[in-house]
Amino acid sequence: MTNFNIPYRDRGTILAVERERLLQYSLWSQASRRPDLPQNRTLVTLTLEPLGEMTRLSIHHEGFQSESEYKHANFFLTVAPSVIKKLLEP
Repeated sequence: MTNFNIPYRDRGTILAVERERLLQYSLWSQASRRPDLPQNRTLVTLTLEPLGEMTRLSIHHEGFQSESEYKHANFFLTVAPSVIKKLLEP
């Protein structure tokens, strides 16, 4: 049986912000099982693009050191947009 109550930690450093347009940060994930050093971080870029009455959110995540790290992050990126949408909608 899987225990989902295990403490988990990610850390990031904000690298760029453009209000209502861009957020970019470096990300260290405990799941990588590597020390939190600059060379062990990935780069996450979120951009917002107005489309008439709607807004497009694009998420770009790069700099993985292994296929397993990519797969782990990709799983969470499939869930993140719907969670973000629920948080932002009135």
